[in-house]
Amino acid sequence: MRHIAKNTRESGHNFEILTRQFLLTEPRYKAHYRTIELWAHWAQSKNLQTGKANWANSRDIGIDLVAQRHDGGLCAIQCKFFLTSRISKEMLDSFIAASGASVFSERMFVATGGLSDNLKNALRTQEPPIICLNKASFENSAIDWAKYTPESNSLTCISLKTPRDYQETAISRVIDGFKSADRGRLIMACGTGKTFTSLKIAERLRLYPNAAAAKAATNQQKHQGKTELEQAASLAAAKAAEKVACSANIVLFLVPGLALLSQTLREWAAQSQRPITPFAVCSDASAGHVTRKAKEADEIEYIANELDFPPTTEAGALAQAVTKARTQNPQAMQVIFCTYHSMEVVAEAQAKHGLPAIDLVICDEAHRTAGQSKSGEDKSFARILAADFIRAEKRLFMTATPIVYTPASKKAAKTRDITLYSMDNEALYGPLLHSISFSQAIKYGCLCDYKLLLLAVSAADVSKTLQNYLNKDDSGVKLDDATKMVGCYRALAKIGLKEEGAPMQSAIAFAQVIDHSADKVSSKDFAKDFPVITQAFQQAEHEAGADAPPFAILAEHVDGSMSSNEREDKLNFLKGFSSFASTRAIETETACANPVTTHDYPQKEETRSVCRVLSNVRCLSEGVDVPALDAVLFLSGKNSQIEIT
Repeated sequence: MRHIAKNTRESGHNFEILTRQFLLTEPRYKAHYRTIELWAHWAQSKNLQTGKANWANSRDIGIDLVAQRHDGGLCAIQCKFFLTSRISKEMLDSFIAASGASVFSERMFVATGGLSDNLKNALRTQEPPIICLNKASFENSAIDWAKYTPESNSLTCISLKTPRDYQETAISRVIDGFKSADRGRLIMACGTGKTFTSLKIAERLRLYPNAAAAKAATNQQKHQGKTELEQAASLAAAKAAEKVACSANIVLFLVPGLALLSQTLREWAAQSQRPITPFAVCSDASAGHVTRKAKEADEIEYIANELDFPPTTEAGALAQAVTKARTQNPQAMQVIFCTYHSMEVVAEAQAKHGLPAIDLVICDEAHRTAGQSKSGEDKSFARILAADFIRAEKRLFMTATPIVYTPASKKAAKTRDITLYSMDNEALYGPLLHSISFSQAIKYGCLCDYKLLLLAVSAADVSKTLQNYLNKDDSGVKLDDATKMVGCYRALAKIGLKEEGAPMQSAIAFAQVIDHSADKVSSKDFAKDFPVITQAFQQAEHEAGADAPPFAILAEHVDGSMSSNEREDKLNFLKGFSSFASTRAIETETACANPVTTHDYPQKEETRSVCRVLSNVRCLSEGVDVPALDAVLFLSGKNSQIEIT
């Protein structure tokens, strides 16, 4: 698009046209917006309707597009088609001012470049929120970009997937199980497609809302003074009503965090055969402030405008929107995507604002609802287990790693006045409807088989040259930590392994804490020191006449406090085509990227002279999609099976 444009003004205009087409084609936005007009066209028609020239046609106002939602509300949109430049707050001031008019209930900013810190801070406090779309919003969409050309100005979506055989089995067994149960468990190993499977369950599930009423009517007939013929006719009518089935029209999909919410909403909208109307629910508390506890746990913190979909934070607004959507498009499935933290919004919408009972509640990463709490304490995620908290016909609890307590633990909990939420408790979680183990997933070809490498590296394996480097006052790296890094390098380089082939190309590392710590492995420290220690080790081995594969370690750190743009850039770094590259990565790559062919690796592997490592604490775990990897590094011991799997 940049190449065919005559100048930057034309390329900017072309990007506005592309954005319009994108929002009208991408399923999640297509379900939200009815029409989108260029600002000049909208302003002109608005002036004609009112008979007043209240809306200037000038582009300087800052609004490029105006979208009308299906419920009639208006969204002001600005587009910035920058290549690498950071966008400053001053560049958006006119848009912020103009879009603040009462006629607009929603605002969106679409940008291909980075955002300045001042602009990021300004966007956090806007009301109504300004939803931000970036390059990743386009790249991760359902659009088939391979078929797109700037000249054609048309977009098409990728083909819908069909369930695999093992997914069909899971779908059938869950639906069969729900014929007699109102809640149940679906255990599926990571990578087997729980999100897609749950979508097909929701689409195919048939409910019998008249069953309870029919049964009550049947019992009542037995006690009324009617003739046998009249009673038989009434009973037949009640039985017929009991068999009247309907689809799941309102679905609640619960997730631990907003990153997974955004990811799930995107996949459901892209793969749904039945039209859906999506709603993203997040409370103010879960959508902005980064608490110390959340930072230490390395949970991904989204602010409302990073969801790349307009959020709903008020119970009344949610109930009104769902009711209106059901009236406008009764054939569509209304899907409320919500964090566990924000369930209160849905509960309040039912209790105070008339939101109907949910047909199907899907609890993703359902092991987060399990655990323990002392008497009188509120385990917030477990509230969904209570039938009177959120009214629902069916509840499905999905996870790859169920939490189940032993009989001894359950007995001990009773003596200590502790409540256990164990996933084998059928009263809380229902029966096990279907299960796919990790070994089955490997057999099905969903997961790669894996090998465990246990590092046993002593300080003696670290040459004196490297030890002298570590003894420098400014190195800041302990010998023990450097030894572990050398062990990681040797494993990634496949030194001493029976397995042949080129060194590994990508890995993620799990540390204990984000920032520097005297007694715990820091993710930031590891990302900073690992390439340097590797380079020093290679140099020491070379001086000693030993053989060390000459490939570079490039390492970066990511954590949940970073913006979605920054996190996406880090993941792109891991893929190997990021616009982002740190100075230390470039320096290390330049110093170490010698031709791999000197070690007789296969010719097709010539480009494998670099291994990219992305270090974190836990923000890359639990449901968040990451690129294909060659290895996972655990930089400290793990006591939790869930954290490992």
